[in-house]
Amino acid sequence: MNRDEKINGQNVAELEMLRKRIALLKRAETKYQDALENADKYVSQLKSLIGSMSLTEETERRKFARELHENIAQLAALAKLKLTALSKSISEAGLLHAMNEIQLLINEITASLRALTFEISLPLLYELGFVPALEWLTEHIRDKYNISAEFDGGDVPELLDEKVRIILFRIIRNLLIEIAHQSKATRFRLSLIHIGHELCADIQDDGIGIDISQIGSAAGLNNGLGYIAICENLELVGGRISINSLPQGGSHIILSVPIPNKDS
Repeated sequence: MNRDEKINGQNVAELEMLRKRIALLKRAETKYQDALENADKYVSQLKSLIGSMSLTEETERRKFARELHENIAQLAALAKLKLTALSKSISEAGLLHAMNEIQLLINEITASLRALTFEISLPLLYELGFVPALEWLTEHIRDKYNISAEFDGGDVPELLDEKVRIILFRIIRNLLIEIAHQSKATRFRLSLIHIGHELCADIQDDGIGIDISQIGSAAGLNNGLGYIAICENLELVGGRISINSLPQGGSHIILSVPIPNKDS
Protein backbone atom coordinates (compact mmCIF):
# COMPACT_ATOMS: atom_id res chain seq x y z
CA MET A 1 0.00 0.00 0.00
CA ASN A 2 1.50 3.26 -1.11
CA ARG A 3 1.53 6.46 0.95
CA ASP A 4 -1.54 8.04 -0.77
CA GLU A 5 -3.64 4.89 -0.29
CA LYS A 6 -2.68 4.83 3.39
CA ILE A 7 -3.71 8.49 3.85
CA ASN A 8 -7.00 7.90 2.04
CA GLY A 9 -7.67 4.89 4.24
CA GLN A 10 -7.09 6.98 7.37
CA ASN A 11 -9.37 9.71 6.06
CA VAL A 12 -12.13 7.21 5.34
CA ALA A 13 -11.79 5.75 8.84
CA GLU A 14 -11.87 9.19 10.42
CA LEU A 15 -14.93 10.16 8.36
CA GLU A 16 -16.67 6.94 9.34
CA MET A 17 -15.91 7.63 13.01
CA LEU A 18 -17.15 11.20 12.63
CA ARG A 19 -20.33 9.94 10.96
CA LYS A 20 -20.96 7.57 13.87
CA ARG A 21 -20.38 10.36 16.39
CA ILE A 22 -22.81 12.61 14.55
CA ALA A 23 -25.38 9.82 14.49
CA LEU A 24 -24.92 9.31 18.24
CA LEU A 25 -25.31 13.04 18.87
CA LYS A 26 -28.49 13.13 16.80
CA ARG A 27 -29.95 10.18 18.72
CA ALA A 28 -29.00 11.86 22.02
CA GLU A 29 -30.59 15.11 20.84
CA THR A 30 -33.77 13.26 19.87
CA LYS A 31 -33.93 11.59 23.27
CA TYR A 32 -33.32 14.95 24.94
CA GLN A 33 -36.15 16.60 22.98
CA ASP A 34 -38.46 13.68 23.82
CA ALA A 35 -37.54 14.04 27.49
CA LEU A 36 -38.28 17.77 27.35
CA GLU A 37 -41.66 17.16 25.71
CA ASN A 38 -42.52 14.53 28.34
CA ALA A 39 -41.41 16.89 31.11
CA ASP A 40 -43.64 19.64 29.69
CA LYS A 41 -46.56 17.22 29.59
CA TYR A 42 -45.94 16.16 33.18
CA VAL A 43 -45.70 19.80 34.33
CA SER A 44 -48.93 20.63 32.49
CA GLN A 45 -50.67 17.62 34.05
CA LEU A 46 -49.32 18.55 37.49
CA LYS A 47 -50.58 22.12 37.15
CA SER A 48 -53.99 20.85 36.11
CA LEU A 49 -54.02 18.48 39.08
CA ILE A 50 -53.03 21.27 41.49
CA GLY A 51 -55.79 23.47 40.09
CA SER A 52 -58.35 20.70 40.53
CA MET A 53 -57.11 20.05 44.06
CA SER A 54 -57.45 23.75 44.91
CA LEU A 55 -61.09 23.76 43.82
CA THR A 56 -61.75 20.48 45.62
CA GLU A 57 -60.16 21.86 48.79
CA GLU A 58 -62.24 25.02 48.56
CA THR A 59 -65.41 22.96 48.08
CA GLU A 60 -64.59 20.95 51.19
CA ARG A 61 -63.81 24.16 53.10
CA ARG A 62 -67.20 25.60 52.16
CA LYS A 63 -68.96 22.41 53.20
CA PHE A 64 -67.16 22.27 56.56
CA ALA A 65 -67.68 25.98 57.24
CA ARG A 66 -71.39 25.72 56.44
CA GLU A 67 -71.84 22.71 58.72
CA LEU A 68 -69.81 24.40 61.46
CA HIS A 69 -71.89 27.56 61.25
CA GLU A 70 -75.23 25.80 61.02
CA ASN A 71 -74.60 23.44 63.92
CA ILE A 72 -72.66 25.53 66.45
CA ALA A 73 -74.30 28.87 65.61
CA GLN A 74 -77.76 27.38 66.03
CA LEU A 75 -76.81 25.83 69.36
CA ALA A 76 -75.36 29.14 70.56
CA ALA A 77 -78.50 31.01 69.48
CA LEU A 78 -80.69 28.46 71.25
CA ALA A 79 -78.62 28.71 74.44
CA LYS A 80 -78.91 32.51 74.33
CA LEU A 81 -82.70 32.32 73.95
CA LYS A 82 -82.99 29.97 76.88
CA LEU A 83 -80.78 32.17 79.04
CA THR A 84 -82.86 35.22 78.13
CA ALA A 85 -86.07 33.41 79.06
CA LEU A 86 -84.56 32.11 82.28
CA SER A 87 -83.26 35.54 83.32
CA LYS A 88 -86.80 36.92 83.19
CA SER A 89 -87.87 34.49 85.92
CA ILE A 90 -84.93 35.17 88.22
CA SER A 91 -84.77 38.14 90.54
CA GLU A 92 -81.58 37.39 92.44
CA ALA A 93 -78.95 39.96 91.43
CA GLY A 94 -76.00 37.57 91.65
CA LEU A 95 -77.58 35.02 89.33
CA LEU A 96 -78.69 37.70 86.86
CA HIS A 97 -75.15 39.06 86.71
CA ALA A 98 -73.72 35.59 86.09
CA MET A 99 -76.27 34.92 83.34
CA ASN A 100 -75.47 38.23 81.67
CA GLU A 101 -71.81 37.26 81.66
CA ILE A 102 -72.71 33.92 80.06
CA GLN A 103 -74.70 35.75 77.38
CA LEU A 104 -71.69 37.96 76.66
CA LEU A 105 -69.53 34.85 76.31
CA ILE A 106 -72.05 33.36 73.88
CA ASN A 107 -71.92 36.58 71.87
CA GLU A 108 -68.13 36.31 71.73
CA ILE A 109 -68.40 32.67 70.65
CA THR A 110 -70.80 33.65 67.87
CA ALA A 111 -68.51 36.46 66.67
CA SER A 112 -65.47 34.18 66.77
CA LEU A 113 -67.41 31.54 64.88
CA ARG A 114 -68.26 34.02 62.12
CA ALA A 115 -64.59 35.03 61.85
CA LEU A 116 -63.47 31.40 61.83
CA THR A 117 -66.03 30.57 59.14
CA PHE A 118 -64.61 33.30 56.94
CA GLU A 119 -61.05 32.10 57.59
CA ILE A 120 -61.96 28.56 56.61
CA SER A 121 -64.00 29.47 53.58
CA LEU A 122 -64.96 32.62 51.69
CA PRO A 123 -68.74 33.00 52.09
CA LEU A 124 -68.87 36.63 50.95
CA LEU A 125 -67.03 35.69 47.78
CA TYR A 126 -69.90 33.41 46.81
CA GLU A 127 -72.79 35.32 48.33
CA LEU A 128 -71.91 38.87 47.21
CA GLY A 129 -69.24 38.51 44.52
CA PHE A 130 -65.57 39.26 44.04
CA VAL A 131 -65.58 43.06 44.33
CA PRO A 132 -67.87 43.33 47.41
CA ALA A 133 -65.82 40.62 49.12
CA LEU A 134 -62.62 42.62 48.55
CA GLU A 135 -64.33 45.76 49.84
CA TRP A 136 -65.29 43.86 53.00
CA LEU A 137 -61.73 42.52 53.28
CA THR A 138 -60.28 46.06 53.06
CA GLU A 139 -62.56 47.25 55.86
CA HIS A 140 -61.80 44.14 57.91
CA ILE A 141 -58.02 44.67 57.66
CA ARG A 142 -58.48 48.38 58.43
CA ASP A 143 -60.46 47.71 61.60
CA LYS A 144 -58.43 44.74 62.81
CA TYR A 145 -54.99 46.35 62.39
CA ASN A 146 -55.99 50.00 62.92
CA ILE A 147 -54.61 51.08 59.56
CA SER A 148 -55.94 53.60 57.05
CA ALA A 149 -57.28 51.81 53.98
CA GLU A 150 -58.80 52.71 50.64
CA PHE A 151 -60.53 50.49 48.11
CA ASP A 152 -61.40 51.23 44.49
CA GLY A 153 -63.37 48.45 42.83
CA GLY A 154 -63.18 50.08 39.41
CA ASP A 155 -65.15 48.60 36.54
CA VAL A 156 -64.51 44.91 36.91
CA PRO A 157 -66.36 42.53 34.58
CA GLU A 158 -67.95 39.49 36.19
CA LEU A 159 -66.11 37.10 33.88
CA LEU A 160 -63.52 35.68 36.26
CA ASP A 161 -63.99 31.97 36.77
CA GLU A 162 -64.22 30.47 40.23
CA LYS A 163 -60.61 29.27 40.41
CA VAL A 164 -59.26 32.72 39.50
CA ARG A 165 -61.50 34.46 42.07
CA ILE A 166 -60.46 32.08 44.85
CA ILE A 167 -56.72 32.28 44.11
CA LEU A 168 -56.69 36.06 43.63
CA PHE A 169 -58.76 36.75 46.75
CA ARG A 170 -56.60 34.57 49.00
CA ILE A 171 -53.38 36.10 47.67
CA ILE A 172 -54.67 39.66 48.15
CA ARG A 173 -55.83 38.78 51.66
CA ASN A 174 -52.42 37.49 52.71
CA LEU A 175 -50.56 40.38 51.09
CA LEU A 176 -52.75 42.92 52.92
CA ILE A 177 -52.15 41.14 56.22
CA GLU A 178 -48.43 41.21 55.45
CA ILE A 179 -48.59 44.95 54.79
CA ALA A 180 -50.61 45.71 57.91
CA HIS A 181 -48.68 43.42 60.23
CA GLN A 182 -45.07 43.31 59.04
CA SER A 183 -44.29 46.34 56.89
CA LYS A 184 -45.25 48.91 59.58
CA ALA A 185 -47.49 50.68 57.09
CA THR A 186 -49.98 53.28 58.31
CA ARG A 187 -52.09 53.12 55.15
CA PHE A 188 -52.64 51.12 52.01
CA ARG A 189 -54.73 51.39 48.88
CA LEU A 190 -56.20 48.49 46.90
CA SER A 191 -57.41 49.22 43.38
CA LEU A 192 -58.85 46.92 40.73
CA ILE A 193 -58.01 47.97 37.20
CA HIS A 194 -59.42 46.45 34.02
CA ILE A 195 -56.87 46.85 31.22
CA GLY A 196 -57.63 45.15 27.92
CA HIS A 197 -57.95 41.45 28.61
CA GLU A 198 -56.36 41.66 32.06
CA LEU A 199 -57.54 42.42 35.56
CA CYS A 200 -54.90 44.04 37.75
CA ALA A 201 -55.03 44.28 41.54
CA ASP A 202 -52.85 47.29 42.40
CA ILE A 203 -51.71 47.54 46.05
CA GLN A 204 -49.68 50.45 47.41
CA ASP A 205 -48.61 51.17 50.98
CA ASP A 206 -46.34 53.52 52.94
CA GLY A 207 -44.51 50.88 54.97
CA ILE A 208 -40.85 49.86 55.11
CA GLY A 209 -41.25 47.34 52.32
CA ILE A 210 -42.00 43.64 52.08
CA ASP A 211 -39.49 40.83 52.55
CA ILE A 212 -40.65 38.32 49.94
CA SER A 213 -39.02 35.48 51.88
CA GLN A 214 -41.38 36.22 54.79
CA ILE A 215 -44.63 36.56 52.84
CA GLY A 216 -47.31 34.49 54.54
CA SER A 217 -45.70 34.42 57.98
CA ALA A 218 -47.67 37.43 59.22
CA ALA A 219 -50.93 35.54 58.82
CA GLY A 220 -49.49 32.52 60.61
CA LEU A 221 -49.92 30.55 57.44
CA ASN A 222 -48.72 27.05 56.86
CA ASN A 223 -50.80 26.54 53.72
CA GLY A 224 -48.04 27.37 51.27
CA LEU A 225 -48.96 30.91 50.36
CA GLY A 226 -45.41 32.19 50.45
CA TYR A 227 -43.95 34.14 47.55
CA ILE A 228 -43.00 31.07 45.50
CA ALA A 229 -46.42 29.53 46.05
CA ILE A 230 -48.09 32.84 45.11
CA CYS A 231 -46.21 32.80 41.81
CA GLU A 232 -47.12 29.16 41.22
CA ASN A 233 -50.79 29.75 42.02
CA LEU A 234 -50.93 32.75 39.70
CA GLU A 235 -49.19 30.76 36.98
CA LEU A 236 -51.96 28.17 37.22
CA VAL A 237 -54.42 30.79 35.96
CA GLY A 238 -52.03 32.58 33.61
CA GLY A 239 -51.31 35.41 36.06
CA ARG A 240 -48.20 37.10 37.42
CA ILE A 241 -47.00 39.30 40.29
CA SER A 242 -44.56 42.19 40.57
CA ILE A 243 -43.33 43.76 43.83
CA ASN A 244 -41.40 47.04 43.73
CA SER A 245 -40.35 49.77 46.14
CA LEU A 246 -41.85 53.24 45.76
CA PRO A 247 -39.50 56.28 45.58
CA GLN A 248 -41.27 57.92 48.51
CA GLY A 249 -41.18 54.70 50.53
CA GLY A 250 -43.50 51.73 50.74
CA SER A 251 -44.31 48.92 48.36
CA HIS A 252 -46.12 48.70 45.04
CA ILE A 253 -47.59 45.27 44.25
CA ILE A 254 -49.39 44.39 41.04
CA LEU A 255 -51.24 41.12 40.54
CA SER A 256 -52.41 40.46 36.99
CA VAL A 257 -54.75 37.75 35.70
CA PRO A 258 -56.29 37.29 32.26
CA ILE A 259 -59.97 37.98 31.69
CA PRO A 260 -61.75 35.74 29.18
CA ASN A 261 -63.56 37.24 26.25
CA LYS A 262 -67.32 37.56 26.51
CA ASP A 263 -67.73 35.29 23.52
CA SER A 264 -65.39 32.60 24.84
